Amino acid sequence: MKIGFIGVGAMAQAIIQGLLKAEFVPAQDILVHSAHQDHYEKYAAQYGLTPKESNLNCFRGFAGSIRRVDRLQPANSSQSAKYQL
Repeated sequence: MKIGFIGVGAMAQAIIQGLLKAEFVPAQDILVHSAHQDHYEKYAAQYGLTPKESNLNCFRGFAGSIRRVDRLQPANSSQSAKYQL
């Protein structure tokens, strides 16, 4: 599963760090883009994320989107089923 973020401000970084800490998806499956290329490319390189050259490329090929994240748990959690888009 790939997860895309447009913008890597404080809220996006908090969500991304939570996803990485929970091992919800591999770092390279987190796609990022922002209006400030130097900022998102440095952030992506720091954590092994995949930088994208446009907002559209962040979501190209996606079959759906996550609308609520409060109930998602990592796929390796003993209390959850595997989540897929």
